[in-house]
Amino acid sequence: MSDFLLDLRPQGCRRLQGAADALRFASDTRTVIIDRPAFGLVIAYTGDSALWAPYRADSCSFVAVAGRAVFDEDEWDAAATVEGCGGLAAKIIHGRIQENGVAALHQVNGNCVVIVYDAHEQLVHLVTDSCGVFPAFEVEAPEGRLYGSHPDVLADAANERHRLDESSLA
Repeated sequence: MSDFLLDLRPQGCRRLQGAADALRFASDTRTVIIDRPAFGLVIAYTGDSALWAPYRADSCSFVAVAGRAVFDEDEWDAAATVEGCGGLAAKIIHGRIQENGVAALHQVNGNCVVIVYDAHEQLVHLVTDSCGVFPAFEVEAPEGRLYGSHPDVLADAANERHRLDESSLA
């Protein structure tokens, strides 16, 4: 299982560690917290870090995948030769972006959400599963927007738990 929380509020408003703790549903769940001035991100994933961990490029850009993306065998093999810390899935997506720009994000298949930080442009890209299999929710808090895969964790992070629409969630 994989999950994410993307918090675009000022750093002083974020509760990233609390979200990371709340997104650990099993003992083998790994969490990564990235806290930058413009955004905070929590990625929780299970499985091999060599496959699913976020990738940080030399340019300070990064790619994170929540869920499971699908790639061809030759892409997996090529990603194994890419230098740097991170999982093969994120390295594949980073390579695609380097080759084809952000339009490559719309070609990612699978049940996943992809978060990309372009350090050069100082932009965050969030691409959701076009088939709707992997959930992504949004909260507009007074301080800014938050996105996440788990509505109760998202509500807690946004301090909006008291306003849950339990009928819709059911």
